[in-house]
Amino acid sequence: MATSGSSSSSSSSSSPMTSSVSVNEVVSGSHLFKITGYSLTKGIGVGEPIASAVFTVGGYDWAIEYYPDGCKADDADYISFFLALQSYHTDVQIYWAIKLLDPAEMPPSAVPVGGSLYTFDSSGRNWGYGRFFKRAEFEESRYLKDDCFAVMCTIHIKMSRVERVPYAHPSAAAAPPIELHDHLGGSWRGERGPT
Repeated sequence: MATSGSSSSSSSSSSPMTSSVSVNEVVSGSHLFKITGYSLTKGIGVGEPIASAVFTVGGYDWAIEYYPDGCKADDADYISFFLALQSYHTDVQIYWAIKLLDPAEMPPSAVPVGGSLYTFDSSGRNWGYGRFFKRAEFEESRYLKDDCFAVMCTIHIKMSRVERVPYAHPSAAAAPPIELHDHLGGSWRGERGPT
C-alpha cells in the first residue's frame, strides 16, 4: 500500500530565498536655451510662448517656454519663463532652477543654484515665473548682448525603484571584529519601528 510520506515531503519543501533592494537616487540634468534676434520676438502677443527643443531628464520630457510679452496681461511689462512637462499621464515632483547667463561667462561654469520645489500632475503641466525680468530693465542689462541672450534650466528628480538581486546568505558576509562590537556597545540593540 502506498504511503503519504512522499507527498508530505514535497509539500513541506522550502521555497528558494529571494532578495530585493530599494534604490533611491537623485537624477539631475540641465538644458541651455539661447534666444537670438530678441527684438524680433517682441510683439508676438501676451500668452504666446517660444519653446525650446524637448529635452529629457529622469525619463521625463521637458521644454522651456519663453514668453516675450509676458504669460498674462498682468505680466505684459515682463518677460516670462516656464518649465513645461511634455510627458503626459504622469505625476512627478522636481526641484528646479532657471537663470539668465552672463555672455561673459559662456559657456557657463556652473549650473543654477536655488530654485523651487513643484509637483507636476494632470492639473498643472507647467510652472514658472510670470515676472521673471522687467522688460525695460532686461534690455539694459548685461544679459542681453548683440540682440541675444540665454538661460540655463536645471532639474533634480528623486527617483525610486525596487530591483531583484541575488540572495546572499548571511553567513557569506564577514562578521565584524569583536572590538567593533565593543566599540558600538548598545547601538546594536533593536528598537520599535514606527506604528
